[in-house]
Amino acid sequence: MSMDNIGDIGGMKYAISQLEKKVDFLFRHLNIEYIEPEEQFILEAKAMLRQRRETDAVMLIRKHTNMSLGDTKMLIEDLKQKL
Repeated sequence: MSMDNIGDIGGMKYAISQLEKKVDFLFRHLNIEYIEPEEQFILEAKAMLRQRRETDAVMLIRKHTNMSLGDTKMLIEDLKQKL
């Protein structure tokens, strides 16, 4: 990677951080709470859990993430608590 590319990446990271600060300011000023949209696969996993298909939900989450089996199981338990 050339030094120009490294500088470009640093500049982009700085610009992104500035934009994030401005958006955060606007949300606070307008009293808006941002809620992350759920990924489609999480919605599908929730549907599987409602159908008592926990193994399928684990496989689906692991397919879409790099989570370990232990972390996936912790996420599954969290999702089940919120159903």
